[in-house]
Amino acid sequence: MEIKDYLIAQVKSAHGLLDSAIKDTPAEMVNRKVGEHANTIAAVYAHVIGGEDYFIQGAAQGKARLWESNDWAQKLGITAPLGRDWSIQIPDLDAFRAYAQTVHEATYAYLDTMTPAELDRVVKVFNNERAVSRVMTLIVTHACGHAGEIATLKGAMGVKGLPF
Repeated sequence: MEIKDYLIAQVKSAHGLLDSAIKDTPAEMVNRKVGEHANTIAAVYAHVIGGEDYFIQGAAQGKARLWESNDWAQKLGITAPLGRDWSIQIPDLDAFRAYAQTVHEATYAYLDTMTPAELDRVVKVFNNERAVSRVMTLIVTHACGHAGEIATLKGAMGVKGLPF
């Protein structure tokens, strides 16, 4: 198996887990806090999708994030910045999932161009330098970890977090 194919399979699997966790989330639960120290589903989901947009578009490719270049904030009615703003509210989860799908498709387009040399290329991520291979590992682990967090939050609110 080519490394590119393996990477695509890993990212698709992580996206599938995240999609399983977020789908069927009742609208009244998206922005609800379950405790003083817990994040909302909205904040977690916006963080992971905004993070992927930053890591793939910004860090790996040196482009503007899709959030800015496609004016998603205005389209979705979200004024808080994506990333680490844990107070963010998502007014319409289905509309936000359209942004997530756009981010995922852009990630797959980038992965289609992946070469071993590209995986070794060092990029700046926040204030650190990392190989693109480490950025791709982060995409997978980040999505899986936060999918579990979303599932847990749903469970704490009385609904099934994952379909299995």
